[in-house]
Amino acid sequence: MKLYFMIGLPEETDEDIEAIALLAVRCKDIFDKHQSWSRITLTIAPFVPKAGTPFQREGMAQLDTLKKRLSLLKSKLPERESA
Repeated sequence: MKLYFMIGLPEETDEDIEAIALLAVRCKDIFDKHQSWSRITLTIAPFVPKAGTPFQREGMAQLDTLKKRLSLLKSKLPERESA
């Protein structure tokens, strides 16, 4: 299963980032109950405001903020299992 998320959205909180990790872990738990193997792939991209959208005038998050959010997300995920 592939899950795609954006980080650095306006008004994003640490709790939002923790919820991404929680969702991924819950998906993996459900898969593990129903089959002997499963793989969850998370794709994380920074929010980039686009013209013609409600967020067109929002600024992009600072690089240090994006790095902090990504680090928080990684810390909330279990260690990767080797295949």
